[in-house]
Amino acid sequence: MRNQIDSTQKVTLLKLLKPHYSVLTTGITTLLHFLISVTFFFLFSFTLFSQDQTFTLTASGGKYYIDGVEQAEVRLEHGKTYWFDTSDSSMLFHEFKLSTTSDGKWTPGGAEYQTGVTVVGTVGFSGSYTEITVDASLTELYYYCDDHSGMGAAFSFPASIEVTSHSNTLDNDSSETVNAGDTIEYTIEVENISTSPISGLT
Repeated sequence: MRNQIDSTQKVTLLKLLKPHYSVLTTGITTLLHFLISVTFFFLFSFTLFSQDQTFTLTASGGKYYIDGVEQAEVRLEHGKTYWFDTSDSSMLFHEFKLSTTSDGKWTPGGAEYQTGVTVVGTVGFSGSYTEITVDASLTELYYYCDDHSGMGAAFSFPASIEVTSHSNTLDNDSSETVNAGDTIEYTIEVENISTSPISGLT
């Protein structure tokens, strides 16, 4: 099945099995493998994208570099806190700012974004950084230079899903044990918990 899940939408798959013993055993094994795979996927994803992170900024050739990547597209997650180290001497006269408009004040109507943002120290000097705790309502965010246009880029917000799996055994023969001929119900709920549509799911 391929489908698109819009923001906050849930898709629930219910699969009923009436197996003989070997199918029953295979079904339980498959479910365990699925749960292990899902757990690994989310632990791996959280390691990459969900933890609070610190990034190092430098400036060169009229562009910002984040961790050495020119105009990097940093992935942010709602509710997480990120630190942007602005202490490198190359950052002098390149004050780092955030905006919900591309290139901030250099775009008509653009302005600095300050919700959940803390600025410490003076850019280009030891100990300076910008901290942001990402508000749940944010769907667009950019970084820009307050002194020169065209230095920054957009942040991205990765799509996220939450998978919940339930199983239930119907004791068809009232034996109080799982036997051939009993029914196992699997309910797998997939919810889009991000603010962006998710497509191409299988």
